[in-house]
Amino acid sequence: ANRFGGEVRWTIPESKLQTGLGLHRVLADNVISIDDRVPTYSLSHREIRAWVMYESGRYSASLDGIRQSFDDKHNPSLAGVSSQYEFVGSLGARLTPSIKLSGDLSLGANPLFKKEVRGLLRAEYRFSMARKGGK
Repeated sequence: ANRFGGEVRWTIPESKLQTGLGLHRVLADNVISIDDRVPTYSLSHREIRAWVMYESGRYSASLDGIRQSFDDKHNPSLAGVSSQYEFVGSLGARLTPSIKLSGDLSLGANPLFKKEVRGLLRAEYRFSMARKGGK
């Protein structure tokens, strides 16, 4: 497959916001199927992604959205659905210099699920990178 496209990013230092928009195109070879009804199908698609992130001191928040539109509506893997999307929101707080807690909430739709909601709680621990004998 060949993937090409572009991305534009903006950073607004005064507001501690970072945003971006990406457009991509994926051109994939046709997949040969053993099914007589659909002898070949394609996974080629267009993708659009937009995101915004805010970081201030110990706190962070982000929102990310992505949508893929497939060219071949007869692809048996797509179950008659020609596009899929997902939105992900995230909040985080750094409790100490080494410990960060965050959570993600995701909402989307794809060929397997008309509505899909997922959540993730995450704890990060950063080990010290001091040299031997260091503080």
